[in-house]
Amino acid sequence: MIAIGFGPSLTTHRAPAKAAFDFTSGVLPAGATLTRASSASRFDAAGMLTTEPVDGVRFDHDPVTRALLGVLIEPERRNEALRSQDLAHTAWSKVSGLVVTSDTHIAPDGTTTADTLTDSSTAQYGSAAQTFGVATQRTASVFVRKDATGRSDRFAVLRGGPPLSDLSIDTATGELLRAGAGIVSGTVRDCGSFWRLVLVGGAAADRIEFYTAAGAGAAWPYAVTATGSTIVWGFQSEQGATATSYIPTDAAPATRAADVLTLDWGRFAIPDGPLPLRYLFDDGSSQDGTATVTGGLATVPTTLARPWLRRVERR
Repeated sequence: MIAIGFGPSLTTHRAPAKAAFDFTSGVLPAGATLTRASSASRFDAAGMLTTEPVDGVRFDHDPVTRALLGVLIEPERRNEALRSQDLAHTAWSKVSGLVVTSDTHIAPDGTTTADTLTDSSTAQYGSAAQTFGVATQRTASVFVRKDATGRSDRFAVLRGGPPLSDLSIDTATGELLRAGAGIVSGTVRDCGSFWRLVLVGGAAADRIEFYTAAGAGAAWPYAVTATGSTIVWGFQSEQGATATSYIPTDAAPATRAADVLTLDWGRFAIPDGPLPLRYLFDDGSSQDGTATVTGGLATVPTTLARPWLRRVERR
């Protein structure tokens, strides 16, 4: 009989778990806490724009695919556009060719608060506008309802300035045209039954305007004779070079407080001091940074490249 023995030096080792916090389950992982001094909006798993209360964690979703994007972390922002859901109000100046019919369609938040803007004049451009007291870089945004009207029949324009910044949209396809010396960028997000237009203007903007029928034609020609209707909701004008989640307003500007996401690195026996980290986002991209751990804790910055955080891990 042959005996095979193993000495005491043979043991089984498991690699230690990587120090990381994962946000892909829809709940905060152990050791993560979030506070926020105001309510804030997000898209839920049904694609509806909903409001989370003070300190409510926002697990945001793609409003079309309903996929979980991650936990939404944003800085403090202020919407300076008054009556953001009420274009009929006198807070919005209207060219006489524009007619506003209030509360005609269901908005992204499920309420019947989207307005229909109609330009029936062939002698002037029908528009709604608002001017702000401070000239600075601004990002303007608005939800525009999808329809079957292509730009050959009518296209709408979101305008910022000065200097002139125009973002034209084909409401049937979501195709955009950017124009004007002041425009920095223009994007559109598919939000299900609505497009969300986002216009980033120059360094001295103090005004936003919306033209419901600025032109008609495949080559995007502006034409005062263009007529038609668009359905809009949720105007936002915020200082800065990015758009953030929607902040509703009434008679005064409204502020959404910053999200404060705190991670307990002490639970991984990580000492206080500098900690190299990697932040992973909804689109598969990542960003490296260094946090300072104090008392075992470190706060996630609100200045990351993207606001939808899926994972934070030690490098």
